[in-house]
Amino acid sequence: MRPKQNPRCAYKVIEDMCLIVDVDSLIYHTLNDAGSMIWKLCDGKHSISEIVSYVQNKFDVERKTVSGDVMKFINDLEKKHLLSL
Repeated sequence: MRPKQNPRCAYKVIEDMCLIVDVDSLIYHTLNDAGSMIWKLCDGKHSISEIVSYVQNKFDVERKTVSGDVMKFINDLEKKHLLSL
């Protein structure tokens, strides 16, 4: 799976934070630095495995832990219609 940002969402990265707005519902979402990193990698080109590897290397955390956290985060964004899988 290669998660992809919903084209109906606009976002702005400010320092390490990301502000996303769903232009249909006008609901705003904010992401911390880790969430922003994952969001930027959800471009339809990176697989979930590649995203997990990138986060694992960046934060030096066990792959099993990172994999679960990344999947939960991506699933949450998909439920909010910010991403598609």
